[in-house]
Order: sequence, then structure tokens, then C-alpha cells
Amino acid sequence: RGCFGCGTENQAGLGLKPYHDGDGLTAEYSPRPHHRGFTAVVHGGIIASILDEVITSAAAVKTDALMATVAMEVQYLSPMKLEGSYVVKSRYTGEKEKFHTAEGEIKDAEGRLIARGRGRFVPLTPGRVEKFLSKG
Repeated sequence: RGCFGCGTENQAGLGLKPYHDGDGLTAEYSPRPHHRGFTAVVHGGIIASILDEVITSAAAVKTDALMATVAMEVQYLSPMKLEGSYVVKSRYTGEKEKFHTAEGEIKDAEGRLIARGRGRFVPLTPGRVEKFLSKG
């Protein structure tokens, strides 16, 4: 509930609600003023967070396991303006070595590609969570 990406109780969050759409997931995003970067555009870190949330969700749904992002690459192709709404799509692309992979993209209402990304993920097992939290 408190998740920055999909939490329903995080007022500063992204408010994403990914849903099944064919072979992948889709979510809508409407920028908020506090997501602003330069002038009238959304901050690049917010764009990366949007992609991370929805791409990770695609891997999690396909594998029926919580996933943790190990690596992610984002290509910023067009400015994301604060005004308007955007569609985020993602899909699971497979398993390579010990990692699961997925990719996604963000388009504006006219269908213009704003950004795309791909990532590698590992299952978030209880042992992995404990190990991660003990490093802090």
C-alpha cells in the first residue's frame, strides 16, 4: 500500500495500477506537479521508476513470484510533458541464465514513444530479503 509505484496510500507516489492486457501488462500514468523535472517535463528518474514498476510487474505476474530489479536500461526518446496522460506497456521476455527478463515502453496519447526500457530480475525469496535487509 505504501509502494511509490503502485501504492494506494502513498500520496507522493505514481499511482500505477497495472492490469493484464493480452501477453503483457498495461498501466496509465498522469503526471503530478511534484514529478516535475526541467521546466514543464517529468523528471527522468520518475520515468525510470514508472518503467521499473510496470516491467517488474510483468516478470512477477509471468513467474508468479515477487521480483527484484538487478539491472535496468532506459532509453529516453521524447520529453514527457506534465500535461496529458500516458500509457505504459510491458511484457515478460524470458529467462536467461539465472535472471528473468522483461521490457516495456511509455507512449503519449498520440502514440508517440516517450521512453522504453528493459530489465533483469531475480525472484525475491524470503532468504534474499533477509540478506538484503541485513546489509543496511
